Amino acid sequence: MTDVDEKYRERWQDKRKKTYDWKRLVIMVLALIAILYALHRLDNVGKSDEPKVEFVDPGSEQNEPNPEGQQ
Repeated sequence: MTDVDEKYRERWQDKRKKTYDWKRLVIMVLALIAILYALHRLDNVGKSDEPKVEFVDPGSEQNEPNPEGQQ
């Protein structure tokens, strides 16, 4: 009976050691933060505050710049 008790005790101690692995927990949390930060950065790629298309009212007079730089 003592062999069985020792096996259970060893298994219990091994499980406790795995659950209290703080280094692993810190590394996993840092990896999670890095992944979330990378996802946020990738989501913002190509976005800007400036509008992509400018609406010009056809009735308004607007001087168009000469592409050659001459007036």
